[in-house]
Amino acid sequence: MRLAFFGEERESVFDFPEWPQFDNSEILGLERVLNSRRWFAGFLGGDEKSEVGQFEREFAEYNGSKHTIAVSNGEAALIIALAASGVGAGDEVIMPAWTFVATASAAMHLGAVPVFADVTPDNLCLDPNDVLRKITDKTRAVITVHYGGKLGNIDQLSEIAHKKNLILIEDACHAHGSVYRDKKAGTIGHAGCFSFQESKTMTSGEGGLLTTDDDYIAQMARSFRSNGRKVDSPGYLHYRLGWNYRLTEFQAAILRAQLVRLDEQVKRRTDNSRLLTSLIDGIPGFIPMVDPEGTEQNSCYLYPLRLDLDYFGITRELADRYAKKRGISYNHSLVPSSMLIEDILRAEGIPCSSVYIPLNRSPLFLDTEEKTKGLGTFERYIGVPQYETALPVSDKAFEEVIDLPLKVFMGEAGTIQSVARVFEKISFSVDQVKAYLKELSIVP
Repeated sequence: MRLAFFGEERESVFDFPEWPQFDNSEILGLERVLNSRRWFAGFLGGDEKSEVGQFEREFAEYNGSKHTIAVSNGEAALIIALAASGVGAGDEVIMPAWTFVATASAAMHLGAVPVFADVTPDNLCLDPNDVLRKITDKTRAVITVHYGGKLGNIDQLSEIAHKKNLILIEDACHAHGSVYRDKKAGTIGHAGCFSFQESKTMTSGEGGLLTTDDDYIAQMARSFRSNGRKVDSPGYLHYRLGWNYRLTEFQAAILRAQLVRLDEQVKRRTDNSRLLTSLIDGIPGFIPMVDPEGTEQNSCYLYPLRLDLDYFGITRELADRYAKKRGISYNHSLVPSSMLIEDILRAEGIPCSSVYIPLNRSPLFLDTEEKTKGLGTFERYIGVPQYETALPVSDKAFEEVIDLPLKVFMGEAGTIQSVARVFEKISFSVDQVKAYLKELSIVP
């Protein structure tokens, strides 16, 4: 069995479903908005009869949230959630470094300081023990990220937030429809934040949403969303410094159609991801991650699994040599050791990637030669904080964790069985991989 990476033809030809998905419902929704000639959801961003207002109510009913506030993107949801919770200049917000930069930049745009904590190796979600180590008298909030759709460690984090009187915000941008112990993502913390960017499990290209059961947070969020306006007040009176973070009517019409099929899609991905885990568990070289106990549904935005780099004979030095062979010119320490196996999987027709470079490695949070980092008033008044640069679990995950995208899990069980056979084939072909690495080791 020769691997396609080494020039052989693929044994399996995959036809994964395209993403995003749409049908006539989205088209009719867009036509409905066009023909209505009402393309604006109102000064407060969600008038009762607007598409945005109707989408908010429909998502609230689906998710079991008392309040939903639709916004322009996921970062806007995070900024508003923090601001509405009273987070401001000089406050510290604990969050994982294993996340997209928006989790951190949302805090920084308010003058708050992101404090990076590590993740737990079993689910790559925020480590409660490290959170406890990072709490100071300046800590105001904790943001937990539901990585890939997993609500990892949420019970412990909720308990810490309650005992320490901290705001707990769920970055649920990966977790639309995930269910943990009868609760949907975004209903456990003080607020939940969702993204509708194109790759997400619900999408309108861009867009976001904030959920909360707290009346005051909801009231403030609606005001912040729309330039500091408030209910029952003329549209050109402004009561606080806010933003124009409103969602458009066109996006809301698309999202209303997307919401109808969300639960069926999530259930399918949950079943398919668990099937793949059962099939590749025990295959040498690949270590799947299991859902946290109590998970009923996993949106499976991403399917992370670990590589046993020792099994394949991949060292950091050989990874650097491979990066050089690939013509990568930037700092090789930002190239994961998993890259060779990723390329082998892609050659066999399996899409995959290393999604994140941990934020503790990002130039934004390190001393660099850049003349400016665009920090503006944050740098002027707060200064440039010293960020922790060693987070062992996050750093290790960067080297050895790869992710399969959601479209892999949108098909039938037979497709998942074929995907599992590719992992088995790569594992059994380890001698080919090691021979290739041996050649790399002697190239000057």
